[in-house]
Amino acid sequence: MPYLKAAKLINTASREKEKDKLLVLYASAYPHMTKDTYMTFEEFVEKSMPTETEKVYDMRSKDEIMKEIAEIEKKNTRK
Repeated sequence: MPYLKAAKLINTASREKEKDKLLVLYASAYPHMTKDTYMTFEEFVEKSMPTETEKVYDMRSKDEIMKEIAEIEKKNTRK
């Protein structure tokens, strides 16, 4: 199987697995919906899952990220 086709297949499977998780969440929220807050499952999915253009990737190096984590931990231990 070509690499790109396999990657698309994995991406589709991952998205469907995420939708399965959202269905459980939707089912638990459904009884609490009112006329004003009701949304279909498809609307719920659209609102909950980012599209490819909405995804943000952190392109910093591992060292930069670890430095930021250390700074946050230092601030939290001072409190």
